[in-house]
Amino acid sequence: VVNNADGSKSASGSLSPSGSGDAGSSNTMKSVIASAMYSGCSVGMVLVNKSLASSYNHLIQGDLNILLVVFQAVAAVICVEFSKKMGWVDYPTFNVRTAQLWAPVNLLFCGMLFTGMASLEHNSVPMVTVFKNITNIMTTIGDCILYGATVEWLVMAAFGIMLAGAVMAAQNDADVTQTGLFWMLANCLCTSGYVLYLKFATKSVKLSKFGMVFYNNVLCTLFLFPVSVM
Repeated sequence: VVNNADGSKSASGSLSPSGSGDAGSSNTMKSVIASAMYSGCSVGMVLVNKSLASSYNHLIQGDLNILLVVFQAVAAVICVEFSKKMGWVDYPTFNVRTAQLWAPVNLLFCGMLFTGMASLEHNSVPMVTVFKNITNIMTTIGDCILYGATVEWLVMAAFGIMLAGAVMAAQNDADVTQTGLFWMLANCLCTSGYVLYLKFATKSVKLSKFGMVFYNNVLCTLFLFPVSVM
C-alpha cells in the first residue's frame, strides 16, 4: 500500500509471474517424485512378495502368506509411529471405540492383503497385473453405481490402454490354475470392496490418511497374528 499525492491510499505491486511459475514447477516436481516413489515401492513390494510366497512357503509350518502380511503390518505401524514421534505426521492415539467402528473396513483390508499374497503365490506377476487393472475398472464401475460418480472418457480410455498393455505382457505367460484364478478373483472383490466401503466409512469415522494407515495395520496385526501362529 502506498500514499497517493491526494492523501488517498492504493495497493501497489502484484505477484511476480516468475514466482507463480516457480511454485507451479515445484508442485509438479513434488508430484513426479511422489509418483516415482510410489511406483518404485509398489513394484518392489510385488516382486519381493512374489519371491517370498513362491520360494519359501514350504520352509515353515502354517501359512507363510498370513505371516508375511502380519510382518508388513507391524513394519507399517513402526514406521508411522516413528514418523509421529519425529513430528512428520500426526494422528490421534489408539481409541477402542474408533477401532470398533473401523473394524468392518479392516476386515476387507485384511482380505485384500491376504488374497493378494495368495494370488502372487499361485500366479505369475504378469497375470496378477492383468487382474489388478481389472480391479481398477471394477472399482470405478462400483463408484458410479453406489455413489453416482461420473467418469470422463479419457479416464476410461486410460483404463483400456493399461488393461490392453497388461494383457499383451501376459500373453506368453497366461497359464492359470483354478486355485490361482480363485485367489485373483477374491483379491479383485476384496480390493474393490475395501476401496468402495472406505469411501462410505470415512463419512462417519474421521481419520487422517496416516490415521487410516495406523488403524488398518494395528487391527490387521490383531486379527491375523493369532491365525499365523496356529
